[in-house]
Amino acid sequence: TKERSFTLLYGALQESCDGAGLHAPSSKTVRKWLHEEKTAEDATRARSGDAVAYKHVPFYFHLHYHIPVHGLFPWHIVHIDHTKVDIQIVVRTNKLETKRAWLSIAVDAMSRRVLAVILLWDEPSHRTCALLIRALVKRWGRVPNTIVVDGGSEFRSVHFEMLLATLNIKRKTRPGKKPRYGSLIERMFGLTDQALLHQLSGNTKATKRDVRTVTTETNPKNAAVWTLPALLEALENWFFNEYDGLEHGTLGMSPSQAYAEAQARFGTRQHKFVKFSRAFEISTMSSPPKGSAREVPCSGVKIPQEIYST
Repeated sequence: TKERSFTLLYGALQESCDGAGLHAPSSKTVRKWLHEEKTAEDATRARSGDAVAYKHVPFYFHLHYHIPVHGLFPWHIVHIDHTKVDIQIVVRTNKLETKRAWLSIAVDAMSRRVLAVILLWDEPSHRTCALLIRALVKRWGRVPNTIVVDGGSEFRSVHFEMLLATLNIKRKTRPGKKPRYGSLIERMFGLTDQALLHQLSGNTKATKRDVRTVTTETNPKNAAVWTLPALLEALENWFFNEYDGLEHGTLGMSPSQAYAEAQARFGTRQHKFVKFSRAFEISTMSSPPKGSAREVPCSGVKIPQEIYST
């Protein structure tokens, strides 16, 4: 009933006025009052809800004291998220089998620098998050102050929360139905598609445009040549070498330059350094589903149906 037209609304108003013995205002007067009293955001929210009304919320063109910034220094705020890559990847070469993998990245909000990247077959889970944190520490030897995530179930798991608590990392969850809060990392995914993945053989750009026009010749599954390790190497080269040296429109310099200048200005903050060791690797491993395992004499450990030698 929220999507009623103005005609039905005005009719209900007339009936209410007639029942109360009042003279109903004209439709022109009611329209004028609605336009004066209700903004486009308020009117859309009343009719269609918050998610639809969000497009009418104004952008912040100038920063003021009450507007949150993208971090005060490098590693202050790091965004992490996942997306399914727009390219078919070869799984087996003897019998052509392809599928799409999941890309996970961590982006420094202040410098816009990509800090870590992993590529997995598995859908995002607490294991994906732990591997991304492990990649951060392995490459940089440190962890961020705050991690910004969306409302995905993998970010609300007990294992992920315990890992963040162990490393003294704060977690901030982006509000739901407000995609602009994740525009920083979503733009990074879009740029990666445009500049790299859509230029490679086997990309799925044609299927996203109009799947009904795809033929045998243009089917990305038949053009797939990239393997998972090769694509990961190409992505790492793009993020850590190519993109890292490009001038960023918002920063007026490259992400690596912004990172270096901010590090010299604010310091390295060594209290957030973490040594990549065997103990750290074990701390990023998830526990068995039941929380325990059974030791099999002379064989190893059984979790839950498979035996791992010790």
